[in-house]
Amino acid sequence: MGLTIKKIEFLNSNLLNKIAIIHKLEMRNTVATIFSNDDLVKIYRILLEDEKIEIFYLENNKSLIGALILENKKRIKLRSYLLLSNLIFKYLFSYPSKFLNLIFLRNSYSRIYFEKKILAIFISSTYQGHNYGTLLVDFLFNSKNYKNIILDTEKNNYRARNFYLKNGFKEIKN
Repeated sequence: MGLTIKKIEFLNSNLLNKIAIIHKLEMRNTVATIFSNDDLVKIYRILLEDEKIEIFYLENNKSLIGALILENKKRIKLRSYLLLSNLIFKYLFSYPSKFLNLIFLRNSYSRIYFEKKILAIFISSTYQGHNYGTLLVDFLFNSKNYKNIILDTEKNNYRARNFYLKNGFKEIKN
């Protein structure tokens, strides 16, 4: 089958561009869509260089299936903050303010503590419905041995909410 999950270890522009394309296509109602592909790749690069995020991608015989972007609990460097601010500022006025997020948590504790935050998980529409998203989540908890992961999703994104609940996450009541 040739199915593999890999972590981006070096800044491969071609791979980051493919991830950005799928990110924007499959997460149409998120903030990622306001950025150009080039700027989204720049954001990935800045955050990867600072080790603020990790990107895991799933491929089958060299075809990109999807990816999962994790945020690390780490402060960003001032230089990176300024670069990101400049990138984000030009999109500031087109940011859709309609996003009302719900928070989900998968852990063994009742209080909100987390090691990592899932910023995005997306699977190419060609491969959706084959449990590849579950495979990525299971990879985090089993292979990477992360215990406490938090995420948020739009309140009206029922498909995502059901996916997270099915994969062991619990909704945190505000």
